Amino acid sequence: MIRRVLVALDGSSRAPGVFQRALEISRDSGAELLLFRAVDAVQEFPAAGAGGPPDTLGAELVRAAHEELMKYAATDAGQPCRVLVQADASPDRAVLAASEAHDVDLIVIGNHGYHGFDRILGTTADRIVHRAKRDVLIVYRGGGE
Repeated sequence: MIRRVLVALDGSSRAPGVFQRALEISRDSGAELLLFRAVDAVQEFPAAGAGGPPDTLGAELVRAAHEELMKYAATDAGQPCRVLVQADASPDRAVLAASEAHDVDLIVIGNHGYHGFDRILGTTADRIVHRAKRDVLIVYRGGGE
């Protein structure tokens, strides 16, 4: 039984297709849908530490990501969903941590395919699949192919 689905949306051209697939699954199973975005807003050297005003870039990135996910949430008012944005330099770790923290039954992610260094280092999807303690669905369709 699927009670909770976490869909990781990265803002790419494939994200709408990934969202639609997760929405279909959550509708069919009556599951709550968690719209998730990891934002790389981690600062290596905070501006305030150098005597300048605090850097607001991280907060702005989180706000923009939340706003974008709210647009997805508004596309289907009848489907129970929550929006989650986490600032983390590692999207794969953020997705895995959120899946555990919210006790999801299924993680839905998109696949961008292997290109260049991805063949050596692996993709975010690859790292999630190999480390997840939850079922993972990789969506291979979407825009911008």
